[in-house]
Amino acid sequence: MGVVTAMTGAPVFLGIFIGAWVDRRRRLPILIGSDLGRAALLAVIPISYYMDVLSIWLIYIVAFGLGLLTMVFSIGYRSLLPAVIAKSELVEANSKLELAGSGTSVLGPAAAGALVQAVNAPFALIFGVFNYVISALLFHRIRVTEHVPKDPSVNGTENDTGNSGGMAEGIRFFRGNPVLVAIAGSQATLVLFSAGFMSIGLLYKVRDLEITPWLLGGILSDGSIGSLFGAIVATKITRRIGVGKAMVGGLLIIAATELVLPIVGWSGLFIAMVLVLALVIGDAGNVIYSVTQVSIRQATTPDNFQGESHQFLPRLCDLAGLQAGCSADF
Repeated sequence: MGVVTAMTGAPVFLGIFIGAWVDRRRRLPILIGSDLGRAALLAVIPISYYMDVLSIWLIYIVAFGLGLLTMVFSIGYRSLLPAVIAKSELVEANSKLELAGSGTSVLGPAAAGALVQAVNAPFALIFGVFNYVISALLFHRIRVTEHVPKDPSVNGTENDTGNSGGMAEGIRFFRGNPVLVAIAGSQATLVLFSAGFMSIGLLYKVRDLEITPWLLGGILSDGSIGSLFGAIVATKITRRIGVGKAMVGGLLIIAATELVLPIVGWSGLFIAMVLVLALVIGDAGNVIYSVTQVSIRQATTPDNFQGESHQFLPRLCDLAGLQAGCSADF
């Protein structure tokens, strides 16, 4: 479990190059290609299982490929939104996107748990393949005019000045902002320990707490109610207490609720109720944090830096006239 999780996250080391690559291309074809690529990769598992050639090494390879394409998709997905709506509407738009995602996640884990219980885990992945194909078809229906930034290399000469969007320029912007560096450290810490927590947490729930797949799916589905709540209140909370306080509050909520798993005990029903409550509160905090920090990245980063900003995080207060009030918020 640990190695599979690590293989999924390993492509993060290629993030800056992927971001620069995305910044030079239209996002919609990237999103469609990423979805179709992930569908093909995921299909390898049930096919190889059926042919009796599935091995842990093949799972590692598929995990790495899925992680890579998911990173490409994520960068392109977040970079596309500012081309679709005005920057002043980004917090509300991200809240609505989280709301839609949270709504489907209420049903998804329960359906997954039932499928794993009924048809075996490898064959349950076939439904994931269909989901990626449907996603690609829906993105194909989007009609939006994308303006691709010019390549910073002009007549063979690299131009790393101004807002060229080059990697060196992006790195300089990142290193020159102490708030940005602090947020990057916080995000890196969150991702590192969340990955470890998820890897062993799943095994702990199934082996030590003896939670069956269908019950685990039900717990995760019920917990997704918190994501719905977080998506609904994210905009209001941000307006009331400021972006920075909302982000910090979301992180503290995540940390507090993850303490529940290693200490919960007693009966199966009680464990399920406590885990649902912890997930509801934790997912709400996670959505509040996600909506606020992603909206800041999108609002404060020029289009030709959008891809790289989702690897280095944003230039927070030095663009788009947001200097006023930024220090107070953070």
